[in-house]
Amino acid sequence: MGTGGMFGRRPLLAVKAGATGDITLKTGETSNAGVAWSRMQAGPPMASPLLYRGYLYILDQNGGYLNCYDAQTGKPAYTRARLEGAKGFTASPWAHDGTIYCLDQDGTTFKVRAGAEFKELGRNVIEEMFWSSPALARGVLFLRGVDHLYCIRSKNGEK
Repeated sequence: MGTGGMFGRRPLLAVKAGATGDITLKTGETSNAGVAWSRMQAGPPMASPLLYRGYLYILDQNGGYLNCYDAQTGKPAYTRARLEGAKGFTASPWAHDGTIYCLDQDGTTFKVRAGAEFKELGRNVIEEMFWSSPALARGVLFLRGVDHLYCIRSKNGEK
């Protein structure tokens, strides 16, 4: 669970399955009976986090940074990995076949290898502004730009 916003503490917490009652962390605590781990100033400012293959990916809205945490422990795999040239991120990232996709507001999708080591794999550009998160259904990717709706599928129809 992450609470975002441009200002404030922006905590990121892993709530244990089955947690009940008041699980509020006391001052100085990073975990308790209901919270597996927490990190202050790590929550997403805008886009939702992505949990994929044991890692949690968080985009910074401004500056074009990607952060990656071990989902079990909360320890950083990498932080502030720069997606060079990226504008702000409001769309949530998505993943497929070992790749993390991050769509910035100016229409550039950054492809990053999933896992503990940051490696940018490439980019795709659609010259339009994007603020909405993508939707995936039946092997098709839908992207909502400011002026158009895009429907993208592989050439060979793979799902």
